[in-house]
Amino acid sequence: MAGTAGAAVEAARETAEAGQALYSDPDAAMRREDVSGSMQLGEEQAKLEEYLVSRRPKPPEAPWLEAAGGGNMRVQWVVPAGEAAFREVSVLMRPVGAAHHHASSSEWWRVDSRTKYLMLEALTVCGFHVESPISQPLQIGRPPTPAAPLLEEAEPGAIRARWVLPAAAPPVERVLLFLRRVEEPEWGLVDNLTRTLVRPDFQGQLQACAAADGEVVVTGLDPDGPYEAKVACLNEHGWSEHSPPSASLQLTRPPSSAVAGWSKWFFQV
Repeated sequence: MAGTAGAAVEAARETAEAGQALYSDPDAAMRREDVSGSMQLGEEQAKLEEYLVSRRPKPPEAPWLEAAGGGNMRVQWVVPAGEAAFREVSVLMRPVGAAHHHASSSEWWRVDSRTKYLMLEALTVCGFHVESPISQPLQIGRPPTPAAPLLEEAEPGAIRARWVLPAAAPPVERVLLFLRRVEEPEWGLVDNLTRTLVRPDFQGQLQACAAADGEVVVTGLDPDGPYEAKVACLNEHGWSEHSPPSASLQLTRPPSSAVAGWSKWFFQV
């Protein structure tokens, strides 16, 4: 009996203390309920996010850009097979170096004819706001600066020059090849019609190389001294900047009897 009475007294005391605490801090119970509710809400939110991540489709591959004529470019992309989320695709574009991409309402991108040096890049945004990697850039207007050409000896007294066309819209149509001996101050020009080198002050009609040819063999060269080359590219908007010079190439000297008739001036007149 004494033990039961003692327990009852202790329970009454705890109840009184709890009531006193509630009286002095009436928001305590509410805070306890808020903490419990927040923990439950946080767990549900975490489960929801985990579910969305599991349902989130994989990002598509980067789109690619190509010239479409008339200063236009075409944006193309591939939708991953079996991804129902990719029913709608948005195209975002920006000039290279800009901070933000801007939406494009169609797959065509037109630039004002006064624009000469605009380099654009794109990405696609699919369902669930999944972004692709950024595309390789494409310049519209005049061609971008091409890479340095590659030189190799085709035969004694002849050099084969190869080039890689830069991506441009409109596409590159012609390539002008410059060639000189390394110690010469001025560059000569290669005439594609005769496949020879002409003076920089040449007054006749010079034919540039067809861009699609990818190479040209220049003949009639003096083997004295190494040669280097550079190129410029032409489209309907104009000429690009000159490429960096190529690595130098030393020609093989033929037998002395074959050299006797060559002029020390290495340009063909």
